[in-house]
Amino acid sequence: MAVLVWLPYPLAFFIPLTVIAGTFEAIRPLHFGAERIGRYLQVFYEEAGDPDRPLRDTPAWERVAMRFGKVPGVGGHPLFVPIFFLALAANYMAMMVSGPGAIDTVVMGVAHAIFGGWLFVAHRAMKTQRDVELDRMRQLAK
Repeated sequence: MAVLVWLPYPLAFFIPLTVIAGTFEAIRPLHFGAERIGRYLQVFYEEAGDPDRPLRDTPAWERVAMRFGKVPGVGGHPLFVPIFFLALAANYMAMMVSGPGAIDTVVMGVAHAIFGGWLFVAHRAMKTQRDVELDRMRQLAK
């Protein structure tokens, strides 16, 4: 809304969209990197070449965390995707208040849709990353 006050032009809403996308791109690699480190520790330190080794034989933080799973009602989305979708929608709706023309609406709609699609792709990749990288780390350990 501050952009609307200072720069009442629809295309000025690229500024907050860029900030939203930049913030997401700062968070995304942190999460994916932390997961990759976890799989490395699990395979090369905890399992020591034997994924069926009993949990009590070695430190087993990663294996226990994977088995523990989610606790209903606790935590949030690791990539904050719902929050970014809300910010994306709020930015687009604020832009609509400025009374954009048809071209502005389409250009900004496409830009917002592209980022929304990127959020969806990142969310799907996050859901499969752990299993994919665990398999890959086990291949590397052989």
